Amino acid sequence: MHVKQSFYAFLVLLLATCVDARHSTLRNDSLSTLPDQNASFMSQGRSFWDHEPAQREGEHFIPFVYSGGFHGISSTLTAPAMTTVAYMPERVNQTSTIITYAAAANDVCWTIISSDNDGITGWTRVGSGNTGAYYYQCEGDTTPNEPTLPANSAWLMGPITVAGNAITAVQIAGTWRLQSTVSLTSNTTFSTRSQLLFSPGALLSYGTNTLTINGRVEAQDTQQILSGTGRVIFGRTSVPHISAMWWGALGDNSNADYAPILTALGAAAERATIDDPGACVYFPELRVYRISSGLPLSRKMCWFTAIGRRPAKILHTGTGSAIYSATYSAGTFTDNLNLGLAAMIANNTGADESSIHGLIIEQTGTITGNAPSGTTWNAIVHLNGASDSSLVDLRVDGTASANIDGLRLRNSFRSHLVRPYVVRGSVVTGGIGINILEQTNASFADNPSVQGQWTTSFAVDNNGDVINSYTLINPRLEGSSAGPATRGFQCSGRAVTILGGYIERTQTPFNLGVIGGEACIGANIQHTFIGTDANTTYLVRLNNVQQSRIAVIPQPSYTVSSDEFLSGTVANGNIGNVIEWYGTTADTTTNASLGLADGANVVRHYGTAQSAEVYQEYLTTTATLNRMEKHVNRVIAEDFVRIGTVTFASLGADSSFTLRACSDCQVTSSTNNVCAASGAGALAIRIGADWRCFALQN
Repeated sequence: MHVKQSFYAFLVLLLATCVDARHSTLRNDSLSTLPDQNASFMSQGRSFWDHEPAQREGEHFIPFVYSGGFHGISSTLTAPAMTTVAYMPERVNQTSTIITYAAAANDVCWTIISSDNDGITGWTRVGSGNTGAYYYQCEGDTTPNEPTLPANSAWLMGPITVAGNAITAVQIAGTWRLQSTVSLTSNTTFSTRSQLLFSPGALLSYGTNTLTINGRVEAQDTQQILSGTGRVIFGRTSVPHISAMWWGALGDNSNADYAPILTALGAAAERATIDDPGACVYFPELRVYRISSGLPLSRKMCWFTAIGRRPAKILHTGTGSAIYSATYSAGTFTDNLNLGLAAMIANNTGADESSIHGLIIEQTGTITGNAPSGTTWNAIVHLNGASDSSLVDLRVDGTASANIDGLRLRNSFRSHLVRPYVVRGSVVTGGIGINILEQTNASFADNPSVQGQWTTSFAVDNNGDVINSYTLINPRLEGSSAGPATRGFQCSGRAVTILGGYIERTQTPFNLGVIGGEACIGANIQHTFIGTDANTTYLVRLNNVQQSRIAVIPQPSYTVSSDEFLSGTVANGNIGNVIEWYGTTADTTTNASLGLADGANVVRHYGTAQSAEVYQEYLTTTATLNRMEKHVNRVIAEDFVRIGTVTFASLGADSSFTLRACSDCQVTSSTNNVCAASGAGALAIRIGADWRCFALQN
């Protein structure tokens, strides 16, 4: 046995020597004094190991509270007992202790926990025989100065407000590292000095109380960290955004996510009432959030999901709108869909300065019934009073309801639609894809895309009020594979502009000023391409259109099945328009009359010789101020110019020096070249108020 022990001792010595040899050249500076190799080694060693690890941790971590550490209000200056575990960096486990504040009326106090056992100058120590770890300090002036945190201490509470002989308000301060469920039994405020660090599984439960968090929150976006039905108010610097999953939404396409998301939206709305920039709600991506009722969008609120990855989807299975505008007050959302513009301005209601970025909104339930305000639910996304709002990369998908709008925007000044995509199921019909209504002025849609068998793909309809200045940039409007949309673009406003874009699978690509009899004034449609569709009724249909410029480009295989190419059933009120279209070699349409009533309209047709032959250039009107400019017949091919023909009876009161190829004209006087009918053809030119003809003999 003695030999074996000696061998083990030798082995330990050898290993120690090897280890020591390996690390003998490395420097290790301790924070505490190393024990002496004398009789005091044991006492000094204990002190060293008590403090050295904590001091090292203190260089890595700020002091924090692990559990407990706060009390509520009190009708006296004696607060309820509390226990606390904290690291400063030494670990302190303070058992249940009552704090009685020696404070005067209107004092403001601060409370800390400290590992200092010798007392702290300027602070009152709490506990039997003044041996506890709690300290407090109170100031009585009207503008109290927050004290400096002593060394080896952590903030617990402050400011604590005293009124008379009662503790009337308590704000929690310091850093709190939550590990499990912490329950709050009264209204609670975390001060701007506080930090809430949520470990996985940690939960702050506030019940029906109001929870105010002014300090920083650190938590994963995909974990639940809060539970309760009361109000939650985040301060300006507390969080960069609010996660839709912080109250228990799962986004697994199965869980009922409506209630937790609504609570998150309430927290964002609370932030917007106290903070000018408002607050954003983040929907973690690659998830489907199933809701049974619509979600409210209120003032200065924004929703977003990650850009560049598969976005989050909100799947609505209920019977109302999936998204609607609302007003928030004291924990309650109230829809504003029944309000007019004047009422919203007077009461500061609506969804002004709101935004949605990147989300997919899908409606699978049939939309029926009325909103609480009494307004009929009639759109998947229904916003009223959303001025200065923006909807960016929003997809709206309606798979169920017929005769329902996809996106309806009303009374929304300076609203912006950027790359919205509105689509519906292939067998569902009716409604308007994107419907812009009433006072939505100085607004634009950039690269909007609408697909499906809508009654109208995109409408700017004043609905009795004036819409001024709406711009569409590069829109793509099309029907579905099951059938065309009835109308592509509908205009009943003022100063509506369309720049470029593409319309196809649509019976009437442009329907201007027809619905309801409202005027379309000052429209500017520039070089929009019209795709192929054999069921098209009209290319551009006009009624009560004034001072507008319309230029469209049909594709080579474009055909029109109606008797009218550019007209309306009731072609009236069309004054002062410039209308251009560009024919192609494949045009085969006949009976393409131009139903332009009233007058002062200029029609220009650009195209090939083949397209020139199939358009009948006459005006179905008795007005004398319309003018047809035959650019379409000014075609150059193989070194010759071909001019299309008209009859003598069709020569109208054109501008002076207008040139016509008259198929049945003749020259009756070689002196002054008077024109007459029943001839073999001549070249007619308008000089002043008369037509003069030139034939071979001239």
